[in-house]
Amino acid sequence: MLLRSTRSARDAPAIALVQLNVLLATAIDLQAQLRQARWNVREPGVVRLNAVFERAAIDVGHHADRIAERISGTGGRAAGTIRTVAKRSVLSPYPAETRDIAQNVAATSAALVVYAASLRDATDASRGRGDFVTAEMLGTSLANVERDLGWIAQAYQLACGDAPARPLSATDAAETSVRSRIEDWVNGEITTSAYLGQR
Repeated sequence: MLLRSTRSARDAPAIALVQLNVLLATAIDLQAQLRQARWNVREPGVVRLNAVFERAAIDVGHHADRIAERISGTGGRAAGTIRTVAKRSVLSPYPAETRDIAQNVAATSAALVVYAASLRDATDASRGRGDFVTAEMLGTSLANVERDLGWIAQAYQLACGDAPARPLSATDAAETSVRSRIEDWVNGEITTSAYLGQR
């Protein structure tokens, strides 16, 4: 039992690096999937939705940078090549042939949900190892993803006039308020902390 505990403690840093590299691959894959949606949704009325896809892709790119820097900063090697990402990402392949707005929103939302679950697991694992720096970094990324899901759902609702692809994570009194907040977020004028304070 003592030998097993000692081995587990010794292996913890290596396990953490493996988990972070899987998360890095997933973030890089997700950024590409968001860009795929951004480039190919061309139906009328989706300018705002495309802007939200782009902003979410930028956010996830920042996540990937921070994860990679954390990996290298703790003695590991960040693995982010296309071939490595294809092998390690936990996301399902993106339906690259579709240009349908509903299918693209559903696919990006599903990918964001999977990424959020991975972030949550990694945050809990980091906290369990006593690595509170990594836990805080990943927790901030998780808050960003939850916000992105809300904005994509709201932008889709405004573009189509249909029910959102998933329940809205933010509440708004009027459509004009939603439009204004989406535009502020796309322009970088709403921070994560400000958004969470409005939920």
